[in-house]
Amino acid sequence: MQNEKLFEELKILLVQERPEHATLIIDQLNEISSTPKIRVIHVPSVTKARACLKTETFSVLLLDLNLSDLPAIEALTLIQKNTPTTPVITLATEDDETLSKAVIEKGAQDYLIKAELTGPILSRTIRHAIERKKQLIRLTLQNENLQAFAKAASHDLKAPLGNIKTISQIVLEEAGS
Repeated sequence: MQNEKLFEELKILLVQERPEHATLIIDQLNEISSTPKIRVIHVPSVTKARACLKTETFSVLLLDLNLSDLPAIEALTLIQKNTPTTPVITLATEDDETLSKAVIEKGAQDYLIKAELTGPILSRTIRHAIERKKQLIRLTLQNENLQAFAKAASHDLKAPLGNIKTISQIVLEEAGS
């Protein structure tokens, strides 16, 4: 199965302050796949997550928005500074439309409510988050390439236009006298 192949190689950083919530989430992740190659590193704070991100690379990051060390948006911003290419899925205890909109606008791939979380939902969300982040990175790179091309083309077109302007001025001066 292709889904099994994707999850065989998953390395997840779970930032969750409450150990009982972390255990439930890890159990749901284990429900996704019975393969031993899914690896979850659990840390209780953004500070420890940032330290972990300096030494390891992850497929996805699950970030609890109810951490006591930092407000949700600040936590997300700090995490993304350490790992801008890793998809971040936020986990909340309640459905807060304002917060969900804010974290998505700040770059989170998704906003999930822990009470509604199941293995299949988590599986689908992780898979989609990874694919969306890959697409975003590809689009960003293509946009940068397009801007570089436009800048080069603009520069290359300015030289002949400058020559035409200079020759036109000379012709006008000569014709005028």
